[in-house]
Amino acid sequence: MSAALSSDDVLRNAKTRWEEEYSAFRRSALVQGQIADSVETDARLLGDALTSSRNAVGALEATQAGNELTGLNVKQSLALQGLIAAQARAETLTRARDLATEDEARQRFKSFVGTGSAYSAGR
Repeated sequence: MSAALSSDDVLRNAKTRWEEEYSAFRRSALVQGQIADSVETDARLLGDALTSSRNAVGALEATQAGNELTGLNVKQSLALQGLIAAQARAETLTRARDLATEDEARQRFKSFVGTGSAYSAGR
């Protein structure tokens, strides 16, 4: 990064980072909402599959009920993986934004203070 960042550059960079972070948190919230919305449906599907399993007459029906339970488990596992990935991305972008902001602040401070050789007490 250049040592001489203009105020416009700093603002533009900060806005870009904020928009990326906002987008990631928005995505995470949407995934959380989708998972929360599907809980009731999943509970109904689980009840239906358990009823089918209990009422299974033969091996084929019992196997099918087991497959339905396994499918529901996989669906929920994939939803959880999506949620974890979305949340981790949002947290990573937050950390990246924080690091970039710290770096810009360091550069601006260094530019403001300089090397210290411009001032001499003996002059």
